[in-house]
Amino acid sequence: MLTRSLCLSFIFLFFTFSTPAQNLVPNPSFEDNVSFDGSTFNDGCAWTSYVTGFGDKLEDRLSDWYQGGMSPDLFSICDCAPTGTGTFACDGYNTSANQTPRTGRHCIWMRCYWLADYIGVRLKAPLQAGQSYVVSFWASRSESADASDGLGIYFSPTKYVPSGFGLPSPAPVPQFRNATGNYITDTDNWTKIEGIYTASGGEQYMMLGYWEPVEDHTNGGTGADVFIDDVSIEPFVPLPITLVSFQVQALPNAVQLTWQLNPTSQITHFEVQKATDLLTFETIHQVAYHSQEVYTFEETALPTEGITYYRLKIVAASGEVTYSQPQAVFPYSSQFVMSPNPFHTNLTITLDSKALAREIIITDMVGKVIHTHLLQENTSVVVLSLPRIESGIYLLKVVGRKGVILQEKIVKQ
Repeated sequence: MLTRSLCLSFIFLFFTFSTPAQNLVPNPSFEDNVSFDGSTFNDGCAWTSYVTGFGDKLEDRLSDWYQGGMSPDLFSICDCAPTGTGTFACDGYNTSANQTPRTGRHCIWMRCYWLADYIGVRLKAPLQAGQSYVVSFWASRSESADASDGLGIYFSPTKYVPSGFGLPSPAPVPQFRNATGNYITDTDNWTKIEGIYTASGGEQYMMLGYWEPVEDHTNGGTGADVFIDDVSIEPFVPLPITLVSFQVQALPNAVQLTWQLNPTSQITHFEVQKATDLLTFETIHQVAYHSQEVYTFEETALPTEGITYYRLKIVAASGEVTYSQPQAVFPYSSQFVMSPNPFHTNLTITLDSKALAREIIITDMVGKVIHTHLLQENTSVVVLSLPRIESGIYLLKVVGRKGVILQEKIVKQ
């Protein structure tokens, strides 16, 4: 099976988190010290059960893991039993429970309803207080079962084993759980359940299972069965992430933002924010992280004058937030024409009187004012005579009532 115009450009470094290959879960894909070889029906698909009389316990068949609840089952990628024998098969025979392990030769099948199943393990090391961990496992729905969103993991400093046939009462609250409404519906592929847990400190045991009332967390039925594989708990460590570029450009009918970064699975989304004063930024759009490296957004609610600042709010899976440097943009204006550019002595500027321009300011590239020109009301054409300024590149700003309307480079020859 499968698993499922002013343009400014800068380079910045941010910090989010990434996960090294340091899985604290022993035997995470249920492959170690399996006590059957998967070659025959009797050995290959034996049930494992917490209740004496139903069969062996999970810990009798598998290294490190133990069971709680009724009867989580260890399945093998084998030719198990013919259809109709009453024994669940993991590959190719009984369609009520048919799935190939995501990795290796084995996976766990468990109930997610009033006959709740749980699997537990002692971690390789206790979790550290205040440390964030990436918690994940893969799940696939059994063909004949309803979908569920109630899977979760309960962490504890001492071994906790739910007993009996149903949901523990009182049931502990799992610190990590699948998102409400995220039903495991796919029967062909594996779905990854992943999130962040910040440890209280001292947690050395975990118990994975179904912790929610049936009527609230199964999709329209009486229960759900799922396969589980590849359980992982890995600490977050800081890793610099490079925002390769962030460009803001005024277009005739929009402001276009384009950004590019090195790929990282630890970012969940971006928020595009804007302000007019560098202080009161507001979010105007949210962009989900995807596998592509280049993102584009266009805003069509355009200011008519003044500087607008845009920045990115980058949100990591851990909840950590970083911001790009704000980028300034001036409204696109086809009503301003400067010619010639480059120029020798005279520079002619054609203005639209509706823009309410009040002043023209020329500065050098470090901001030193070289020339100013006050505009009369309803001025449409201005000819600037600039014989005394030296050859070079300058910035020309057209200033209105609320600030800069236009900023363009000019070249004196």
